[in-house]
Amino acid sequence: ANKNDELVQNTRVVALLKLDRFSDACRAISEGGIKLEANCVLERAYALYKLGKLDDATSVLASMGIQKRSLSHLAAQVAYRAENFDEAQSIYNRLLASDPDEEANDLSINLQAAKAQAGWKDISTSLVPDSEKTMEAFELCYNAACANIARGSLQLALKLLQRALALCDASDELTDEDK
Repeated sequence: ANKNDELVQNTRVVALLKLDRFSDACRAISEGGIKLEANCVLERAYALYKLGKLDDATSVLASMGIQKRSLSHLAAQVAYRAENFDEAQSIYNRLLASDPDEEANDLSINLQAAKAQAGWKDISTSLVPDSEKTMEAFELCYNAACANIARGSLQLALKLLQRALALCDASDELTDEDK
């Protein structure tokens, strides 16, 4: 690839990421020079996240701040995977509070997962799952059930797991094998 053509280099990095060649993507960014590094912050942080280098991914994200929505999403995922569930919850709450329309469902699912995991680790006291009746995604019900199991609310957890199963079975988006 032409090392002087920024578009070519950026395209190469994205292609490597799509091929799950995360080490190669990191290497391409490092070898691409300062300009490519500055333009590929998200890509570098994502590759590091996928490689399990969570401290490095956090450092890259922190160096740029997480004002951009895409960086915030990744920062939340990194925090979750690093088992920093309170930080993940905080980021997901900020994302939900700022223009959540097209992604509210996914953000709610991820937020609920972070709450459930925090409950398992007994880190957070902010475990207030959504009302069972307002949960329309099986992932939300499942995550809320996990949170309730962690709190010892087994009856509610059972109801939520049953609702999750019913929603999953009724889903048109999943194949029979995925269900």
